[in-house]
Amino acid sequence: MVMEYTTKPHWATIVFLMLLMRCQAVLFDFHVIESRQSFLDGEQLCKDQGYDGLGVISSPEMYELALRLTEPHRTGVDGSAVYVGMRYHANREAGLWDDGTVPASDTPWKSGNADAASTIDPYGMMAMSGELKWTSGSSLKLAICGNHGQRFEAHGTTLSGQQAANVTWSLAWVSVSTSLECALYCGQDSRCRVAEFNSEKKSCRTLAAGAYSSFVQSSTTQTFVRTGFQ
Repeated sequence: MVMEYTTKPHWATIVFLMLLMRCQAVLFDFHVIESRQSFLDGEQLCKDQGYDGLGVISSPEMYELALRLTEPHRTGVDGSAVYVGMRYHANREAGLWDDGTVPASDTPWKSGNADAASTIDPYGMMAMSGELKWTSGSSLKLAICGNHGQRFEAHGTTLSGQQAANVTWSLAWVSVSTSLECALYCGQDSRCRVAEFNSEKKSCRTLAAGAYSSFVQSSTTQTFVRTGFQ
């Protein structure tokens, strides 16, 4: 997490951020299966190796790491798409990540694929371009494994004395004591792109991509702006 302060942060905050940085490898435990499998066979192979299943890359931070890990396998003459932990749920008529989360509104879909999940193409994969798409899952592709526990990491910057303008809707309102807690709360929701901490009300409001237009001055607010999908 990258944060900018107008005043010197408390030493405990520095230590806590250092601990978060050291935990990054544990929080994002991905592994690429280099043999080509169908979606379901790749998923089972991940489970056989001790993972929860195929990797969930729902947040910008997870997606960025998955891009780097799979790049050597996706590019080049023998490049392949990579199956990821995402599938269609007929009872909800929606595609979800395998940890139950809804894909964020700014998820980097391949053109025309955002709403293409169906019983015909029920499984998710990362195309050779790095974009996400829906597929039948029968073709032999590579796979990325992962665990589906909560992630508590978010990369971004803090704007001191500013808040979002023209907000159309909010993800959540919660009570917190510090701006750091507010930023960490944002990191728990893959859809969160902005987290506003109000120092008077001791409250945190989180916003999704597209839920605001800009930022305006506010003397009581510190706003964490999360880095979105690249």
